[in-house]
Amino acid sequence: MFKTRDNISSFLTPYTSPPPARTSKSQDELKSKPKQKKRFLQQRDRTIKEIRKYKDFDEGLKRWKIQSGYHRRSLIESFMFRLKKAFGFNLQHKTDRARKNEIIIKINLLNQMVSYVKLNILYSL
Repeated sequence: MFKTRDNISSFLTPYTSPPPARTSKSQDELKSKPKQKKRFLQQRDRTIKEIRKYKDFDEGLKRWKIQSGYHRRSLIESFMFRLKKAFGFNLQHKTDRARKNEIIIKINLLNQMVSYVKLNILYSL
């Protein structure tokens, strides 16, 4: 279990923007070049250039997702979706300690449900 925000941030890679579309262009590739490059687009430009190093866009995108840790983000988002669908969005308890215990119990129940379904699928074959 994570105790501080630093532990959580070291687990997740720092990533802020979604993957670019196949037709995306960096600021250098635009027809009308901006007078000054926009800072908030620099990370996007680096991402586009990193993906274009490969011959195939799909291969570059796949490699970029692995290198940047984007797949972790996707896994976490889908886990949170399953958790909220199964147990609802709100927590019932008021104190931080009780909420922490409630979350741990819900995660354990979700894991047990998933393993039960996997076993049923395995034995039904």
